[in-house]
Amino acid sequence: MKKTILLFSTALFTVATFAQQVIYNGEDVNPGWWCAAPFERGLDNDWDNPQKTGINTSDKCVSIWINNDEVDWTSGGLGGLNIDIATSNRISVMVYKLVAGPVRIELQDGINPNFTSIQDYTTTGEWQTLVFEIPANLGNITTLLLAPHFENHETNPIPDGEAHRFFWDNVVAYKENTNPTSVVFFDKKNKEIISTQVYTIAGALVESFEKENVDLSKFPKGIYVLKQTDVDGNVTSKKITN
Repeated sequence: MKKTILLFSTALFTVATFAQQVIYNGEDVNPGWWCAAPFERGLDNDWDNPQKTGINTSDKCVSIWINNDEVDWTSGGLGGLNIDIATSNRISVMVYKLVAGPVRIELQDGINPNFTSIQDYTTTGEWQTLVFEIPANLGNITTLLLAPHFENHETNPIPDGEAHRFFWDNVVAYKENTNPTSVVFFDKKNKEIISTQVYTIAGALVESFEKENVDLSKFPKGIYVLKQTDVDGNVTSKKITN
């Protein structure tokens, strides 16, 4: 029989503090994005969050409207940045769309050729965190462009209506830890841990890992519930602050 053990004071738990640079969060860090498009499109830096559940319950985000014939060009950009690659090797972005597909980031340091990277948005109608790697040969990043929808829709156009509107929030640069945060709920004399899940305090699953040690540095600051399952199906839970 599966047992659930709630440990809020006695579980072994270690978390390191990781440096991170919040580039945009819609509230206290809210620089003005500009629109990169053949024609001026509707970009709003102060849009109401369309889905205040799960991993993003904040009030504001960025919204942009993209037409099918401008899909390869329309993006939001930020200039005047100074993202130190000595302390950052990843950029995470929360994205919300009604259509699944690639999301592109472009990083510029003013010296080297512009760097682009693409990640897939898969969870339609929900906020999803996408993580982009910063290449080691790039200098300090001065400009960032984000294309929330980067497909070619000549044969598969975006359907009419609000599917043309896309959102992003909580852009954070950080250093991924090469020695992941250790999360240990069971004493080593107990059974092997086969999975670890990270939940928001509201109960929404953030990410699931098939291992015991996980890196929490990429998640936004906040309160989480971590659950671990051993080989016998016993579940241990703990509330933590990242």
